[in-house]
Amino acid sequence: MRRAAGLAVAVALLASGTAAAPAAPARHDVPYTVKRAPYRADVRFAVTYTGAGLWRTDFHATPPNDGGDPDTNDAHDFSTQTWKVGFLERLEIPACGVPDLDNADACDAVEGVAGARGATRATGRVDHTHVDGLYRQLDRVVMCRVQKHTKPTRKVDAGVDVTYSSATKAFAVTARNPVVTVLGRLPTACPDQGDSIDRILDNYFTPGFSF
Repeated sequence: MRRAAGLAVAVALLASGTAAAPAAPARHDVPYTVKRAPYRADVRFAVTYTGAGLWRTDFHATPPNDGGDPDTNDAHDFSTQTWKVGFLERLEIPACGVPDLDNADACDAVEGVAGARGATRATGRVDHTHVDGLYRQLDRVVMCRVQKHTKPTRKVDAGVDVTYSSATKAFAVTARNPVVTVLGRLPTACPDQGDSIDRILDNYFTPGFSF
């Protein structure tokens, strides 16, 4: 069994208002760039999240049969995901280093944003073969492609966590799964499959699948 997952993402934080300058989208091979802007005690950012992913599973098994040859099960499944979403709420960053009412750094309360709107798409390919060791009439091949998408105006489940370290005076940004909504709508089996193949799942293309 072989599994592979690839991911390319960009999270952009754009300060609202004319006084602050936009930050360049983050990529895994390009560092952040900074353009200085006039100081503001409280800043509100518009957050967008764009990316693509691929998940593939190659599965081979030969489950035994009492009194006969083993079965042979093979699966070569993969899925793709793309997303381009904007978050409904602004990310608010207060003046860091300034104590709040509890005498803590005001930026310790920054949590990030959740809930977005945007275009997402997921596709899945199923390619399964079952060779029965006992009954040839049970041999089966199941193959299909499935897909779903959300329109740019559709609300989707997504989130970006932001945590602050008072020791380093820096924020850590963690983007959560942006394709939960569209994966929930994606068919998990071929439309004309009927009963599941003996001892094999309907699909192995779900991202994050693990034996």
